[in-house]
Amino acid sequence: MKSLSIAFLLFLIVGNSKAETSADPNFFPITVWWQGANDAATFKAAGVNTYVLPTTVSSTDFAKYKAAGMKVICAQDAYMLSQVKDPTIYAWMPPMDEPDNASATYNNSCTPISDVMDAYNKMKAADPTHPVYLNLGMGVSYLNWVGRGGCRNEWWMYADTIIGRESDKNGYLKACDIVSYDIYPMNSKYTQELNATAGTDVIQGNLYYVPKGIDSLYSWQKLKKRPVWTWIESTKFSSSPAPSRKPTTTEVKAEVWMALIHEAKGVGYFAHVISPTFDSRALLKDAAMMSAITAINKQITSLAPVLNSTSLVGFASNVSANGAVPVDIMSKYYQGANYVFAVPMRDGSTTVEFTTTSSAISVEVIGENRTIPMVGGKFTDSFSAYQVHLYKLNAPTGVSVEKVNLPSIFPNPIENTATLDMANENNFPYSLTITDLQGCIVKTLEINQANTIIHRDNLLTGMYFFLVKDKQNKLVVTQKISIK
Repeated sequence: MKSLSIAFLLFLIVGNSKAETSADPNFFPITVWWQGANDAATFKAAGVNTYVLPTTVSSTDFAKYKAAGMKVICAQDAYMLSQVKDPTIYAWMPPMDEPDNASATYNNSCTPISDVMDAYNKMKAADPTHPVYLNLGMGVSYLNWVGRGGCRNEWWMYADTIIGRESDKNGYLKACDIVSYDIYPMNSKYTQELNATAGTDVIQGNLYYVPKGIDSLYSWQKLKKRPVWTWIESTKFSSSPAPSRKPTTTEVKAEVWMALIHEAKGVGYFAHVISPTFDSRALLKDAAMMSAITAINKQITSLAPVLNSTSLVGFASNVSANGAVPVDIMSKYYQGANYVFAVPMRDGSTTVEFTTTSSAISVEVIGENRTIPMVGGKFTDSFSAYQVHLYKLNAPTGVSVEKVNLPSIFPNPIENTATLDMANENNFPYSLTITDLQGCIVKTLEINQANTIIHRDNLLTGMYFFLVKDKQNKLVVTQKISIK
């Protein structure tokens, strides 16, 4: 989980693999951690559809979950295995959580990968019809976290294929069908003293650590693309002193949409207070936070078919007027309409100009009862601190919406080479600029043909932006790429 060492506080999360779980495009997993069966109907009314339970489930409680329409993720035992055909069971949970963290059992080192693989294989042997998920710790997002003990900074232990390592041939990702992790920036007590040798980039207060972990988990997968979920903080769960604090409702919504925009396939809420007095029902007692989370969940559920659709590459780009407040976006196409979801990645206000390939003349701002004019594929909007905006672009009557016939770069992540597909473009040459996440240019190329091989060369492992512009310096495509 985090610095807390009590086993039952370690957080689990599950991702939704359509091949292995629900194929319903209207279902998007929204979960809570370890809540009582008697509250299942209350959470269901708040938009939660899945319980994560690090225990086995009694027949009495299972009946309550089923009656509430709540799916469950839990440990295997004889009773639960006897219910394996019941759709209430969503996935299985292994007997360990956050194995990447230090454990006294292993002399302040992390759980051996072989032990996690053994647990996975046993669960799959008992029931091959359901996925097994594995939740990882905050080291996914912050590799230098001291809670990993002797495994600190060993990123390769996560990868599902390890090249050049003699000990374990596969990392933790190989031991699951769905993967997750948790990090809680507002609750974090980790400030500059933890990170003195790494500049000023600290966990506390930096919400972008939530999507950073999602990016990492996707970049470490090569054998198959496992869905990634993440947990969201909703309480002040420990008695850690300031600056550790409870997140605001605005910050909770921002964390959720940062995760979704970075392709999280499920989100969950940690609803407990740990200290000074333990309270597993703390979120239920917080009317303001419950109301906000209910509204967030309602919006996610209404957009589930959109979120479950394939993201568009190159459909939209944006420029933030405040360079200190970059805005991340996701583009979708569903049933004749394009969508752009946007969230600031830093604290602060800004104005953003969006450029799209859409022929729409106006933009609906979902849930805000307003529209924005759109001219020549461009529209502008203002963002206050961590304000989420969700846009729906409806094409004029009689005008078809282009779907995915756009330039693209594949595969993603890149290991040695990638291909830039410009087959639908004809105004050569184009320019390709590769920047790191801070905007520093690390590579440039001139593009003169429909398919161009891009070599990794000396680019380090990490996330990069690939930007393709035409001869008029107009942005044709921007794509976030992971290099393994």
